[in-house]
Amino acid sequence: MTLTAGDMMVWDASMPCHFKTEGPINKTTLFISRKLLRDITGSDALTIGRLDVSGGWGALLRDRILSLPPVLSDMDPAAFSRLGRTLIEEVGLLAQVSRDVATPRAALMARVDSAIGKHLHDPDLGPADIAASVGISVRYLHHLFVDEPDTFRVRLIAKRLDAISRVLRQSPERSSSLTQVAFAHGFSSSAHFSRAFKRRFGVSPRDYRHANEACRTL
Repeated sequence: MTLTAGDMMVWDASMPCHFKTEGPINKTTLFISRKLLRDITGSDALTIGRLDVSGGWGALLRDRILSLPPVLSDMDPAAFSRLGRTLIEEVGLLAQVSRDVATPRAALMARVDSAIGKHLHDPDLGPADIAASVGISVRYLHHLFVDEPDTFRVRLIAKRLDAISRVLRQSPERSSSLTQVAFAHGFSSSAHFSRAFKRRFGVSPRDYRHANEACRTL
């Protein structure tokens, strides 16, 4: 991906991110914790990639963020907190619909993904629930997935597993059992969870947690 002056992008700071520049740059970074993101937007993940700031809401958000550094030191804590929550809401909404080429279908799929993210804990979550949440028919929901690499069911399980992996990576301490973590993210069978986790990440949940515990002690 190539970025030019004025561009904005979202990346996951818990994952490696390599970049190179052709000269000196000025970069403004807004760090958002997953907990705060989840509390404000209902999801602890954003669409990774370039945000559309070519006009409209995106351009206004970019200009707003770039104008902040000179005034932050004069803000009282309450005003700073309100500003932060507002910015997180706006970045979250913009990231849901931004793509290198934004389309109505991409925006609708982003709403579907957001709805799935908000209800991962529900073991009975199905297409009808998500379709109703987004405001489309179940038939149209399945139609959206025709051109996707995964079915709705596969996508749902993947999102549950990704959310669990983040929990184990960020808080690997054994305050909750693996079964408790899995059930809190919508799995109703520990055996099914273990098999699915190993298929996605190549290791068992126990080994994944152990590896992250070891990293914390280094």
